[in-house]
Amino acid sequence: MLNLIDVKLKVIKDYGVRDTTRWDHLAEIQQIFGYVSFSISHYKKVSKWLMRLAWSMDKGIALVKAMIEEMRRCQIILPSIFTVGRLGWETRRGAQENFYWQLTQQLTPI
Repeated sequence: MLNLIDVKLKVIKDYGVRDTTRWDHLAEIQQIFGYVSFSISHYKKVSKWLMRLAWSMDKGIALVKAMIEEMRRCQIILPSIFTVGRLGWETRRGAQENFYWQLTQQLTPI
């Protein structure tokens, strides 16, 4: 195996054995670089931001990409892909429903 970072393979193998290693490093990243964990408050804010964008496009993948870029810009640690997908899908669906409601609210029966 190619070792590009000049670390003994045993060290790499043993690195992730401790259960809290990942959480400790996440806390360090947050402290040093100013990142914050994704919360329900962020979910609501990102959804509101994304809703405005969803009015101008209907491509799910483009919405998700823009959402990820916005969360990175705001230094929010990305949640699971399931949460990212759900937020994008719910926001897109909400924008579509709102659009159709506004489009049809003035219609009257023939």
